[in-house]
Amino acid sequence: MVGNLIKGKNLPRAVLELDFLAKRAGDPIKKLLLSAAANAKHNTQVEADGLFVKELRVDKGITMKRMRPAAMGQGHRVKKRTSNLSVLLGKID
Repeated sequence: MVGNLIKGKNLPRAVLELDFLAKRAGDPIKKLLLSAAANAKHNTQVEADGLFVKELRVDKGITMKRMRPAAMGQGHRVKKRTSNLSVLLGKID
């Protein structure tokens, strides 16, 4: 949901919307966008104002399997799911 919210928007607008978003996924995605903007500035000398979010994909990551104690000496399996984020920034012409 958070990825679809900022897709296609310019970078300063997307970061501003993530600041005021009440979803828990907003902070990691904001950190990813700022890192991608810093990489674009360092590698291709493009300012952050001239970038927009072209694509943001959230794919399934690994699932860690853990055990949680339960009644009568048993253990129940807990799946801790992760995700992989990939962002593609485009230059505004």
